[in-house]
Amino acid sequence: MNFAMKLFRALPQEGNLFFSPTSVQLALARLALGAAGKTKSEILWAIENASVDHDFSDVVEVANSIFYDRNIFLREDYLTMMEKIGGLEIVDFVNFPDDTRKRINAWVAKTTHEKITDLLSPGSIDSRTRVALVNAIYFKADWELAFNPAETQERDFTTENGQIVQVPMMYHENKTFRYFQDDIMQVLLMPYKGCRFARIYFLPNPGVSLQQAEEHVVHLRTEQIMASLQFEPEITVYVPKTKMEWGTESLKLALEQLGIHEAFSDAADFSVMDSGKVSDVFHQACIEDNEKGSVAAAATAVVMKSLAIDPQIIFNANRPFFFSIIDKKTYEHLFLGRYVNP
Repeated sequence: MNFAMKLFRALPQEGNLFFSPTSVQLALARLALGAAGKTKSEILWAIENASVDHDFSDVVEVANSIFYDRNIFLREDYLTMMEKIGGLEIVDFVNFPDDTRKRINAWVAKTTHEKITDLLSPGSIDSRTRVALVNAIYFKADWELAFNPAETQERDFTTENGQIVQVPMMYHENKTFRYFQDDIMQVLLMPYKGCRFARIYFLPNPGVSLQQAEEHVVHLRTEQIMASLQFEPEITVYVPKTKMEWGTESLKLALEQLGIHEAFSDAADFSVMDSGKVSDVFHQACIEDNEKGSVAAAATAVVMKSLAIDPQIIFNANRPFFFSIIDKKTYEHLFLGRYVNP
């Protein structure tokens, strides 16, 4: 099971969910560069030895920065590594923790085109904070086959608790998409224009729970699902216009489930960077879909403190489903989400 799906399963299993495994992975990969011993091995095992480098297309903007306190001295070789892959910001956590928190939030807001404006909430940074490793991702792409806004209509959607509500459903009739169906779910891939990314929808069949479908995807693996997708010429599609925001959430418990323990303890070994332990990892993400395309953004902050099949197929997403923005080249999940309550 890859990091994206492991983290997906470790996060809350009820309600809407949207996050960027890539953002979390990139932040933790930079953290691992400053770690040694068991601390380093736990992080690398959890993130599957992910690199700090990513080769994305123009629709994805990625930025990294490390904010560190002027009263400490991080090792020069570590700072040199960090400067090659992002920015360096000298701040004063000790005397001005909340001003520094606002400064970090402003950096994230600018990087995500104002989509993520309050990654760090009041109290998440205090005078004991020494380092914040921050990653931000912004994604914007048009559908390869745009929806006609005139055909978007209010239609029924059944929420996870069985309530029927009205949502604006976008609509395609008899179009060609890559598609797969088995006795558990329908899978639909909708590509974005001019890039290697696509939206992949996982819609449980009637009578199948979302949890069953998620387990099924974990069992099949993304590579097998992608290989099973075939072009179908007559697919009628109903998918909701979505506007979701998830977070700010602490990922500490989820990351501990993935095997990262020592980094959060007094036994943490960040001697390569000469810093203390990780106090928390914060994440926030948002997505907005319309007839033209999608805009998504996410940010992650690692906060460190001093030690202490029919001829015509109908894909009607009128019930809970989960989805991904996937890299068709590497099968990496740039974003993952669960949509259960409009």
